[in-house]
Order: sequence, then C-alpha cells, then structure tokens
Amino acid sequence: LSNKNNNNNLSYNNNNNNNNPIINFSNEKSLKFLYTNATSLNSSKLDELKLYCLNDIDIIGITETWFTDKSSTVIDNYNLYNKNRNGIGGGVAIYVSNKLTSIEINDTILNDSSIEQIWCKIIFKNETILVGCLYRPPLIDSDYTNKLLNSIRTASNLYQKKLVNSLVIMGDMNFRNINWTDDGPIYKNNA
Repeated sequence: LSNKNNNNNLSYNNNNNNNNPIINFSNEKSLKFLYTNATSLNSSKLDELKLYCLNDIDIIGITETWFTDKSSTVIDNYNLYNKNRNGIGGGVAIYVSNKLTSIEINDTILNDSSIEQIWCKIIFKNETILVGCLYRPPLIDSDYTNKLLNSIRTASNLYQKKLVNSLVIMGDMNFRNINWTDDGPIYKNNA
C-alpha cells in the first residue's frame, strides 16, 4: 500500500478477532478497505458482507467469489466490478460505495482475461487511487504467475509515473512456501 501525498497518513488496522484488515486513509473522512477470500460468496455470506457495509466500508475486495450467472451479487449502494472464472470456483470482485466516483480500468494488461484480476480507479478528495483485486490459484503454472506479476508491475508503473496518487492491491496469491513477515518474505523449504 502506497501513498505519494505525505499529507495523507495511512494506517492499517487488523482486528485480531477476524482476518479482515481494514485500511484507513487518515483524513477528515477516511476510506475503509475490506478484503476477504470468500470461498463462495453465497447468499448467507453476502448477507454477512452487507453487515460489514453498515460500518461504512468504502471498498471491498473479494477473491474466490464463485459467482455464476444465477448468483445474487447486489449490495445496495455499492457498484460492483467483477471477473468470474469460466468454470467452477474462483472469481474476483471489488465493491465500491456509490458515494465515491469509480470506473473499471480498461488497460490491456490489467484486463488480461487469462488471469483472475479486476482493477478500478477511484477518485477521493481529488486523488486518484488504483485498486486491484487478484487471485492466484494454488498449484498453478509459472505462465499464470508471470502474467499476474506483469499486472502488478503495470499497476506499480502507473503509480511510479504519478498517473495515480495511490495504489492498493488486495488478493490471495497462494504462495504457501513463503512466510510473510514485516521484514519481507522468507521462503520455507518443506523438504
């Protein structure tokens, strides 16, 4: 998570009672982000997600939505950006409060349909925030991983070139042999 404007402090709140961190931009009015891996966002999980929305969550990233053409996906007062997997499982989604101006990104790399990703741009207090939600299934080939990394590089380049003010990437990368620490990733050898 990055922010080029030093006047906007970022805070990361992880409530130990659940695994859903909320990221706040410390301003008069903060943006609240929520990420979860739903492993099927069925109607009961969607109802639970709607309860989170009562806490003024602005942006929600979800992996493994498992949406189909028959899925109920509507959350009142939120715009939905999503990409469903062709077949069973997977899928990614970003819900954005309709209080915010948002549009889906139409970049060739950020819209590569061969990987599970969705990107949108959000305008908040005259700042542009690029938000992505990505999913890398376990036991996937290196070509998929390289395409996913290429998308992350593309988003990072947009930020580095100051075409967006902030970049938020949410998702499940399923790198099971990496222990993610504050000091950086540590590879664990299972042999």
